[in-house]
Amino acid sequence: MLAFAAPLFFVATAAFAASSTYEIDAELEAEHCEYYVDSLGIGELTSGARQGRFIDLYFRVNEHELVDLRGETLLAVGAVVNARSFTAETERVGLTTKGALDVLEFVERIYASRVAPGSWQLRYHFEERREPQLWFKEAKGLAFFLDVQRANGRIERLWIRDQRGFFPLDGLFLGDPGSEAWVGIGRIRFPSAESPVYRLKAGCSGS
Repeated sequence: MLAFAAPLFFVATAAFAASSTYEIDAELEAEHCEYYVDSLGIGELTSGARQGRFIDLYFRVNEHELVDLRGETLLAVGAVVNARSFTAETERVGLTTKGALDVLEFVERIYASRVAPGSWQLRYHFEERREPQLWFKEAKGLAFFLDVQRANGRIERLWIRDQRGFFPLDGLFLGDPGSEAWVGIGRIRFPSAESPVYRLKAGCSGS
């Protein structure tokens, strides 16, 4: 079960670097249990005329293998979100409401924070605002990355992603409602263990 405390930010050490100002030498698939998605939840919160949504993610990183045994440096862990935003402005003219809708598609990179040895967490927020202006941000897909500097200085980005590049958000539940928990003024839903986002967890969780 996920914890809903605010994420803790860590102090950078030789093994964990906080800077993202580096160049990637190679982009590869994560195939050797370097890390995996441990838990994912999609939450909804409602307060008056505002509705908030968020994605809560926990990663399990094999720090013992990467850092302690290999002497490598973890540079970053996080998610890339394929998203789009909608902005609608409305104007009242007599008895008619006129409006214009702008749609923008974009990609966001969100970095996780280390909350415990081997455990990294991030939360990605959505917001919806009502009159006089409506602004809405929607996540369409997710991919996950770990940046590591090898002992020889080479920096590699290791991906967990769908064959098409992003795990479609509407495909994470595979028609299965999964489970849910109530949190304050909202709820959070969790995909079942068969969700494609957990494809590495079954084989790596015992490593």
